[in-house]
Amino acid sequence: MSVNEINERLMANPIIPALRNREDVKIVLHLNNRVVFLLETSINEYRDQLSALKQRGHNVFVHLDLIKGLKSDPEGLNFILRENKPDGIISTHKAILDLAKKYDLIQIHRIFMIDSEALSNGQQLVRSVHPDFVEILPGLVLITIEENELKRFPLPLIAGGLVTTKEQVKALTARGIFAVSTSKNSLWS
Repeated sequence: MSVNEINERLMANPIIPALRNREDVKIVLHLNNRVVFLLETSINEYRDQLSALKQRGHNVFVHLDLIKGLKSDPEGLNFILRENKPDGIISTHKAILDLAKKYDLIQIHRIFMIDSEALSNGQQLVRSVHPDFVEILPGLVLITIEENELKRFPLPLIAGGLVTTKEQVKALTARGIFAVSTSKNSLWS
C-alpha cells in the first residue's frame, strides 16, 4: 500500500479507529477497508490481530512504542516485521521512524502538544524526520492553534486524542486537518 492509496482511503473516510484492546479489534472487524491504528497489543496477540484486521481489508498502522513485551528499538521493529508486516509504524522516536522508512513502511510521527515550545520543537522535529504523516495529540488542540502555525507542518496532519464527538471531527476537518484518530467506537462507522 502506498502513501497515495492511504491518502485516498482517508479522504473517503477520515475517521481512524484507534484500537486499544481486544474488544476494539472485535468491533472494527465488522467494518471493511479502513485505516486503523493498533495502539495497544502484546507480542502474544500481535500476529493474530494484524492478520484478522488485514483479512477485513484494513490498512494497519502499529504503534511500536505501545506493544507490551516489546522494546521500541531496531530489534523490536525486526520482530514485528518477521511476525506480520503492518502497512506502517506510529512512533514518537526518530530512530524508529527512520528505520521504518528503510523497510518501506509508511511512517506516522506522533507528537504531543503540551505548550508553545512543544509546538515549535514538533515542527522542527518533523522537518528532520520527514515522516509521511504527523499525528498531533491531543487532537483538540488543533482547533486552537493559529492557521499559520498549522501550515508550518509540511505534511498531512492527523488529530488524535480527546476527540469524542462528530462535532469535534467536523471542526477539525473544517480547519484542514486530514484525518482524526479516535478510540471512541461510536464514531467509527
